[in-house]
Amino acid sequence: MGNVETTKSSKSRLKSFVQLVIFVGLGVFFIWLSLHSLSKDDVKMIFQSMSVVNNTFSWCMLGCAALMALLADVARAERSKILLEPLGYNIRRPMAFYSVMVCYLANLALPRLGEVLRCSFLQRFEKVPFQKSLGTVLTERAVDILVWLVMLVIAIGMNTGMLNQVVIDESNQLTIGMWMEQKGLSVLGNYFIYIFLAFIVLVGFVLHWTRRWWMKVPFFVKVRDFVFGIWQGFISIKDLPHPWRYVFWTLLMWVFYFANAVNGLGVWTRSAKLKN
Repeated sequence: MGNVETTKSSKSRLKSFVQLVIFVGLGVFFIWLSLHSLSKDDVKMIFQSMSVVNNTFSWCMLGCAALMALLADVARAERSKILLEPLGYNIRRPMAFYSVMVCYLANLALPRLGEVLRCSFLQRFEKVPFQKSLGTVLTERAVDILVWLVMLVIAIGMNTGMLNQVVIDESNQLTIGMWMEQKGLSVLGNYFIYIFLAFIVLVGFVLHWTRRWWMKVPFFVKVRDFVFGIWQGFISIKDLPHPWRYVFWTLLMWVFYFANAVNGLGVWTRSAKLKN
């Protein structure tokens, strides 16, 4: 009996080691994939940029930037954990954080691949169905876009005068404010958008009217269940037991992002002055 348990324990450790090697190997591969196409000029520019910040102050501030980026990722992981709770999945905090890191690492190689691997990671290690975690990821992206738009509106409102003074097309005396206004009107006047929305509504009606037929086909039933799982994940935000926790971690994450951007700008500005 003891030998059997020892054998199972050895197999379990070996399996964990192999999984670790695979994930580390994937990480190294994605880093190589994102860097292998750099030219000599790109590498030279990177080293020149490093020389600009090669002073004690800059390194300290870059350390603070790395810390703030890490804290922002912790906030994002906590937020993703909260979204899965209404679906009945209480994932471990370290695994939520690792899934976010996998997402970022994969996106270095292929944009948007990270979201897929993140959901696959949670399915493999936390038994969260892929489609449901994908739905929560879509919710996160929608919330992030909303926060970004609010920040953009605030920034524009606080700098309207400056936007109307910055000329981006001297031949037509086109300012940033005028350009943004023209773009907004062109989007509203784009009939393709209305045609696309009408097409989506039409498809919805057709699927609803023909549901008695296509629900008898196993393939379409699987597609329906997959889409429904995504929808469950997407609307999980409405069933949060403590929605202010989600708001808190979202705002905290964006505060760290904003502080990181300001910090980086300060480092480059001060370092350039010191070099000159």
